[in-house]
Formats: sequence, structure tokens, C-alpha cells
Amino acid sequence: MNSEIFTNWFKNTFIPEVKKFQNLIGKTGKVLLLIDNAPSHPSAACLNEIDETVEVRFLPPNVTPLIQPMDQGVIENLKRLYRKQLLRHLLLSKCAIVQSVLDFYRKMTLKDCCYMIADSWSSIHAN
Repeated sequence: MNSEIFTNWFKNTFIPEVKKFQNLIGKTGKVLLLIDNAPSHPSAACLNEIDETVEVRFLPPNVTPLIQPMDQGVIENLKRLYRKQLLRHLLLSKCAIVQSVLDFYRKMTLKDCCYMIADSWSSIHAN
């Protein structure tokens, strides 16, 4: 993600979809878009110049972990479970020497990684 991609999404997807939704429900008026303060986002001033009916505001720094459920340990658990899956696959492959470990990683495919992430995700419990 970078500011060019975000601006393109904002102009060509977000604003048209919001206007379409407003027409569908028969309402008009200003729209507020709250976003986190990721470095990839352009400035609010830049975004607010694009369409006068859409106002962009940034959340305060370090607030997103408090209000976004995915930041409340879910991602951390997923990473931990994925690393556990990866290590288990490595140990089951019987890679005893460094070169074998490197070969193991070279042979890993995106499909293998996706399956391990899916297994890890299904291991996460709601509590």
C-alpha cells in the first residue's frame, strides 16, 4: 500500500460507492471517513480536496490497537501458530544440516504457506 494506491481507491472506488449507496437509500449529505494514521495514507488535506462532500479524518496515533479487533491479539496468535506450523513441517522433513534447512525453505511454495496459514487460522479460538 502506498499513497498513490490509496488515493486511487479513494477517488475511484470509495467515493463512487458512497454516492451510489446514498442514491439507493435516498439520502444526501457529507460523509466522514475515519482512517488510521498509517504512513501509506496521503494527508487528510490532500484527500479532502478531492470531493467536498467527503471529509477524511485520522484517528489519533496508537488508538487502532484499542478499537480494531484484529489488533487485539488475533494477528499475534496467527503469527505464533503459523511459526509453529512452519517449524513442525521443518522438523518432520528431517532437515539435519543447515543446507537441508535452506533447501526446505527454497522448496516451500505459496500454496504451502497458504495451507499453513489456513490451518493456523482454524486453530484460533474465539476466547
